Amino acid sequence: MMFTITQAAVLTPSQRQAAAALTAQVQEHDQLKRAPYLDNQFNYDRTMPAFFMAWDRAALIGYATLYADEAPGGSVDVALYVAPGWRRRGVATALWQAAAAVLRAFGYTEYEFLCEASWLQAAPGFLTQAQLALNGDPAEYQLVAPRGSGHALAGGLSVRAMTAADIDAVLPLYEAAFPEDGDSATLYLTQTLRGKTSAAYLLIEAGRPIGYAAVDDGLGYAYLFGVFIAAARRNQGLGTRFVAALLHRLSATGPVRLGVEADNPAACRAYAKAGFVTEATVWYLVPTGKRWRLPAGAN
Repeated sequence: MMFTITQAAVLTPSQRQAAAALTAQVQEHDQLKRAPYLDNQFNYDRTMPAFFMAWDRAALIGYATLYADEAPGGSVDVALYVAPGWRRRGVATALWQAAAAVLRAFGYTEYEFLCEASWLQAAPGFLTQAQLALNGDPAEYQLVAPRGSGHALAGGLSVRAMTAADIDAVLPLYEAAFPEDGDSATLYLTQTLRGKTSAAYLLIEAGRPIGYAAVDDGLGYAYLFGVFIAAARRNQGLGTRFVAALLHRLSATGPVRLGVEADNPAACRAYAKAGFVTEATVWYLVPTGKRWRLPAGAN
């Protein structure tokens, strides 16, 4: 093998810089828009290696990431990036073998690979050749709002930064908004506040939180996630007003991005009204053959 593989739970600043540079190279070559998350702060077990890097001496030629925000038994998102000049030379296979061994060791048996629709359109035979298939779930849209989007909030509502003192009040609202992620609700709320590149904001009415949104700018732009309005206050236009106010605050220096599932039309409409447009469509792929399955002995 003409390259070496390293693995880590957390990237060093130099590794993160190398991964970001390779991401930009792959995106330009393949006309992609989605960038993987280069932190493990939301992983269920933050001791688990989550980053696998292929090196040709000191040059990064490929990497894989594991986004595992659920306990073993839940599904892990896998992203694979290989430099254009190193494809079809065993790099992706070697990265997957290293990542698969970690998944097995930490008790994970469910996983999916991220893939943009534009890639599948450009390579119509890719799924068959790679022994992969769509997982059957709706697609996810990556949306973007340009610099200078949004507008200030009015009408008795306000937006402020969330602090640790707000967690007890926000936690039940979060669990109601994302019931399938109940076990990870506290993790997301606490780790967002602790993250070096992340923060959270609340929509406030009469001194009480009725909306929440988190943001991470570790990729060089603001990325919104975990956005919700309290269940009792939905369908009143508050989501659009909240997101527009966040855009007004966050888009002053550059674009803002977020992901939303295609089968959530209410959220899609709210984001569109706030100023977002679709930038990419993302599918999740599962293995159909032996190539991407865990090695023998998986739990």
